[in-house]
Amino acid sequence: IEMEPVRASERKRLIRRVEVTHEMMTALPAREDLSFMHAGFCQTCLPHSRPGDNRNVWRRSSGRFTLIVSPGVIEDAGPASAPDKADSIRYVGVPYGTRARLIMIYLQTEGLKGRHVSLGKSLTTFLRSLGLPNTGGPRGSIVAVREQSLRIARCNITMQWKTVEADGVQKIVLSDTRIVDGLELSQSSSSDDWAGEVQLSERFYEHLKAHAVPLDKRAIAHLSGNNLGLDLYTLLAYR
Repeated sequence: IEMEPVRASERKRLIRRVEVTHEMMTALPAREDLSFMHAGFCQTCLPHSRPGDNRNVWRRSSGRFTLIVSPGVIEDAGPASAPDKADSIRYVGVPYGTRARLIMIYLQTEGLKGRHVSLGKSLTTFLRSLGLPNTGGPRGSIVAVREQSLRIARCNITMQWKTVEADGVQKIVLSDTRIVDGLELSQSSSSDDWAGEVQLSERFYEHLKAHAVPLDKRAIAHLSGNNLGLDLYTLLAYR
């Protein structure tokens, strides 16, 4: 069978993948190379792409665990004469994509150090912490990170477990929470006009401390542009 030759760029990518895998398997991560994520998010996942409707609720199950993410709402800035109109309220949608995953991992990693999470002195600094380029425009990292930060800050999380008691009776345990308590997000297009801190909700913070799963930052950096790769890695890390 005649096989097509591997392109130089593809060959380079495959070699780099082998090198990273070898490095991770032969050298355990140092303490500063560890990230963390809640076990519930490791077992399930967020949407890979933008949901068709910002009002849609996201649901994923794994065994006896179910994650339900409900979108939050905000009031759009509009004329001061019509603040109470129903159409001034809009759903912002649930978080999705690789940027949302990287932000979630960052918040939970830093959140284990304390509820007050520093995002850096500027958006440029925060993008660098996420391993993302400082790019503008409709498809750039600046717009995407602002959008996903808002979606994460406004969404409501329900974690549901099914348990079986010794007498065989099945019970459902529900935990409702938000990830952060509020967010200051400027509407300026400047990458340096940025709130430098958020606070994890107390309920999520306590739950995270009890159910944090360690991750290797080297793996996250290597898979930062791959939704499925990040999901599979965090699932395998949990297991």
